Amino acid sequence: MINIPGISFDFYLALTAGMLAAFNPCGVVLLPAYISYLMSHETENYSKINLTFFGLKIGLLMSSGFLTVFIIVGIIISLAGTYIVHYAPWITVVIGILLFLMGIILLLKSKNIFSYSLT
Repeated sequence: MINIPGISFDFYLALTAGMLAAFNPCGVVLLPAYISYLMSHETENYSKINLTFFGLKIGLLMSSGFLTVFIIVGIIISLAGTYIVHYAPWITVVIGILLFLMGIILLLKSKNIFSYSLT
């Protein structure tokens, strides 16, 4: 580990991972929807200062919501991980077998595996 007085390498790793998580495929796809929803309110009657504070308020509320969700999920996963770590090799084998069987079932149910239609 890299030890810098007052800040550990783990902190930088968590910070970098958190920043990269903001640009995951789900978040990037949903970002225009979030922005259009948040800015869909009537803005003609407001000054630029009021709009700026409105944007900051909505941004802070949205960020604190994401932060709360990620903290709760992180705590749950870390607590569950301490119990599941002993069974992880068996769990991965079972998940692998289930995925393999689901793939076989999909192939057998498909009439033509090279042309897939949504209808």
